[in-house]
Amino acid sequence: MLNSGLFWEYWAEKKDCGSCPLRQKCLNETDKAGARKLQDSYFKTAVQQHFFRQWESEYREALKQRQIWCEGTFAAQKWGHNLTRLLRRGLEAAEDHCLLSAAALNVKRMIRCLN
Repeated sequence: MLNSGLFWEYWAEKKDCGSCPLRQKCLNETDKAGARKLQDSYFKTAVQQHFFRQWESEYREALKQRQIWCEGTFAAQKWGHNLTRLLRRGLEAAEDHCLLSAAALNVKRMIRCLN
């Protein structure tokens, strides 16, 4: 078993798979290891919840709102406020840059509403 923190891999032994009566159903012809490998993600439950909720009307509406508000804001900050690359180092400097960018975006919106 391999654990990277984000996913777990489970490997069967080649000798166990060699004598298994279900080998033909379980393995592909392209399996080079000759043994079963399973991967389990840390995010599996969240992905399943997302998959089951994606057809709900509330979820679709929230997705539309996110595409309008968040993604547009991120794009504006990335291209208009030089957030593709930070020129200063450190988390505090990055946080300052992002907060100033958000403040500038809000000021632009307020000016647009006043006109």
